[in-house]
Amino acid sequence: MLRTVAMCFPEDPALASDTVQLLRPQDEEVHRQRSRDVNCAIVEILWAITHERKQREIRVDELAKDVNALLRSRGETFEYSPEKIGWDLRNLNIHKHKSRSGRQILLGRDTSETVHRLARAYDLPCLLRVEAGCPNCKQDGATIST
Repeated sequence: MLRTVAMCFPEDPALASDTVQLLRPQDEEVHRQRSRDVNCAIVEILWAITHERKQREIRVDELAKDVNALLRSRGETFEYSPEKIGWDLRNLNIHKHKSRSGRQILLGRDTSETVHRLARAYDLPCLLRVEAGCPNCKQDGATIST
C-alpha cells in the first residue's frame, strides 16, 4: 500500500517519503491484524500447498488443523472448527467437493487462480516469493523461489 501512496507524488520525492513515513505505523498494524485473520490464513496455507505440487486435494478438516496451527504461531488463541473453515471457504469462493473421507478442496487450476487472486486482494506476504513454473504468480519485482 505504501508504494502506491508514494507513486501519487512523482514530482515531489520528499513529500512521498514523508507521507510513507507518516503512514508506516498504520500499514504495519493492518498487516499485523491481517496475519491473524482466518481468511488470510486459509489463503496462505492453500497458496503454499498449491506451490508444493505434492497434493491433488486437501480435506477441510486437515486445512482447519493447518490454519489453526498457523494462527496459533501468530498468537491467536481461538480454535476454528472444520465447519467454520468450510463456511469461510464458501465465502472466499473456494469450492469444496464431497468425498468418502469428508469435504475436500481440489487443488487444481481454478483453486490456484482463486487463491492467487485472494492473496493479491489481501496483499499477503507470500506474494513476495514468486514460485518458478507457476502461471498464476506475478513476477513484478519479487524474488523467484526454486
